[in-house]
Amino acid sequence: MFSVTQWKTQWVSSPKLKQVMIEFIEGGWGTRNTRMINGMRKKLHLQPRFVSEADIYDLGEREVDPLYREFFEPRGLGASAGTVVHIPEGDMINISIEKAIADGPMTTDALTRLDSIRPHLARSAVLTAWLGLETVRTAIETLEHLGFAAAAIGRFGKVLVANQLFQVESVPWTTRFQDRIALKDSNAELLFQTSMKEISGSKGIRSIPLRDSKMPVRHVLHIIPVRNLACDVFTGAEAILVVTSASKEIGAASLLQGLFDLTPAEAALARRIGAGQSIDEIAVIENRSKLTLRGQLKSVLSKTGCRRQSELAHVLTSLL
Repeated sequence: MFSVTQWKTQWVSSPKLKQVMIEFIEGGWGTRNTRMINGMRKKLHLQPRFVSEADIYDLGEREVDPLYREFFEPRGLGASAGTVVHIPEGDMINISIEKAIADGPMTTDALTRLDSIRPHLARSAVLTAWLGLETVRTAIETLEHLGFAAAAIGRFGKVLVANQLFQVESVPWTTRFQDRIALKDSNAELLFQTSMKEISGSKGIRSIPLRDSKMPVRHVLHIIPVRNLACDVFTGAEAILVVTSASKEIGAASLLQGLFDLTPAEAALARRIGAGQSIDEIAVIENRSKLTLRGQLKSVLSKTGCRRQSELAHVLTSLL
């Protein structure tokens, strides 16, 4: 089952087809999917029924198609029935039933039986899409009750849902431009875009200081990837953004650890950097290896979204 939106394509499959689907995507066959290309050219995606190869391809066309000769047939596949369900917000859900080619093409009887359950599949897709968005909406509203400004975004920073705290004037560095999140500070915006490009991996910046030329850093934007949820197939949510505010009441060490997810050792190092101490001075004071300290400093720079030690010192001075 594919979810096709203007932002991305996602999929989920039954266990027996999972490896085939991984090879289909990683091999680049998704961009050469003549089933989809031909089906849309013939406007079959607008018909509320299941279609087979007989509908999609002209006589002799399927037999010479690389999709079948090089991908499906070597894996024992090549007979299918598919349908497209249109859901709100312009998304399309493509449901594909795969059959062993040795068992022959999809029969008229099989297509008729699939058409009889298609309305139930369509309703399920629409309800799941709605429930998926409601799941995200509930998370955003829960964060608001806890006092956090939050929003769920899709690819390219498109806002899917945001709580009221996220839109208030007390967070002046976060703006919405045609439903897309943009950060006024150019450095923060660059970090944000970089993080979104790397959102599917384990690396990438996850906490970004929100600066303002007239005020110190008092807010940090946290990017929380949304992964391994079935609702992703329908909602297209890439991440949840949470804005945390600095508060001196909780103490400097706890503040640094909470805002930037620093380890205790990293927080202690950051405090000394903020106090104007150099790596050489810290190494002498704490009797520690410069190499170890530089490794920790590299991690702190990454987590705080800073490029240089001087920039880190400026951010920490603003906070502490």
